[in-house]
Amino acid sequence: TGSEVERGAALHRNRRSRRGVGQDVHREAERRLVPPPSLPFGIVGVHVERGAHLLVAVLGVLRAGGAYVPLDPAYPADRLRHMIADSGAKVVVCQAHHQGRLPLPDGQQPALLLVDEAPLAPTDSLDVADTAEPHHLAYCIYTSGSTGTPKGVLVEHRNVVNFFTAMDALVPRSGDDT
Repeated sequence: TGSEVERGAALHRNRRSRRGVGQDVHREAERRLVPPPSLPFGIVGVHVERGAHLLVAVLGVLRAGGAYVPLDPAYPADRLRHMIADSGAKVVVCQAHHQGRLPLPDGQQPALLLVDEAPLAPTDSLDVADTAEPHHLAYCIYTSGSTGTPKGVLVEHRNVVNFFTAMDALVPRSGDDT
């Protein structure tokens, strides 16, 4: 709701801000998520509450050339476990306070990246190439499916661009919109 967004924005405005802290975390996520050449566009789980860290995690995954699967911390453990196993996520970005509660599938141990504790090392020289092509995955979203078992739907970058292009044509913009 609008009041939750305003409350969240006020919290972030009141935090001590250092130059580019968001950009530093974002670049660190990019640096640590750049996939090996053998898996250039892997799926990365994002187990982060709604807020600034979620934005950092999703943008870091996308800028690193990966696709994300949202793993809402409020989801039941069985659903999360299934989504991690089914998506084949080799990396899960999460917040430190969710690390111990992340339900991992048997025999699967994805690497964890703590988005709120990522080292803020100088990364100004980092230059992540734009590697995404229209046919590469952007994200995987799970639906309940008719059987009750979550089913993953893979969405490519071309689908995302088409959606936003259509929305730009339908939603009027004001002079303040950029």
